Amino acid sequence: MNIGYFDIHNHILPGIDDGAQNMEETIKMLAMEYEDGVRHIIFTPHYVPSSQEEKNIERSERIHKAFLNVVKVCKEQFSDIEFFLGNELYYRNDIIKELEEKRANTMAGSRYILTEFSVNISYEELKKAMQNYLFHGYLPILAHMERYQCLYGRFERMGELKNMGCFLQMNTENFLEGFFSANKRFCTKAVKEGYIDFLGTDSHDSVKRKPTMGQAVKYLNKKVDERLIRKILYENPLEILREKY
Repeated sequence: MNIGYFDIHNHILPGIDDGAQNMEETIKMLAMEYEDGVRHIIFTPHYVPSSQEEKNIERSERIHKAFLNVVKVCKEQFSDIEFFLGNELYYRNDIIKELEEKRANTMAGSRYILTEFSVNISYEELKKAMQNYLFHGYLPILAHMERYQCLYGRFERMGELKNMGCFLQMNTENFLEGFFSANKRFCTKAVKEGYIDFLGTDSHDSVKRKPTMGQAVKYLNKKVDERLIRKILYENPLEILREKY
C-alpha cells in the first residue's frame, strides 16, 4: 500500500508534556514514524484546562511556539511529512470555553477534536460529555478507546457512540502484544468489525513508548482487508483535513 499513513495521536512535540523532552528526541521519533510509512502527523500534546486563565494562555502559546519550531527545524530533513497541530483534550466542564477561545486546539484546525477521560468514567458520563461536544458543533474522537472500562468488550456501546456521530481511536501498541493476549483479540475484533475509525501511536519517546505504526500495520495486514487499513490510516484522517472551519 503506497500511501502515507496518518498518525493522529502522539506526544512528539518537545518539552510540552510527558512526551518528547527535547528536539533530539523529537527528531528520533519522527525518523521512526517516517520509516514506518507515516507521512502526515497531527501533533496532540495534552491539554488540561486550568482554573487560572493565565496558565491556559501560557500553555497555548508554548504549544504553538513548539509546533512552529519543529516545523522550522525538521522541514528539510522530513520534507515529505505534513505537520499539523491538535491537542489531546482532557474533558472538563470548561473545555468548550477553551476551544471556543482558541486556546485548546481542534485537530488541524477542523471541527474534529481528540478527547480523553478518566479510564474509570461511567458510560453515562462519557456519553453525556460526547453529546456536549456534538451540541457545540465539534466532532469528538475518543482517544485510546480500549482503555475505558465502560466500553471494553461492550460493542453495543461502541456502536451507540458511533451512531451519535462520535469517532473511536485505538492505539497501535495493542497489536504488539503476545499471541494469547485477550486485549489483542478484542482490539483486532473491534477493527475487523468496523468500530475503529482511527489508529494512533500515542508515542511518548523513542524507547519505552516509541512509535509502532509499522509493526501494527504488519500485523493487521494479516488479519483484515487492506481496504479497511487504508480507510483507518488514510481516508478517515483525510476527512479531518477536509473539515476546516
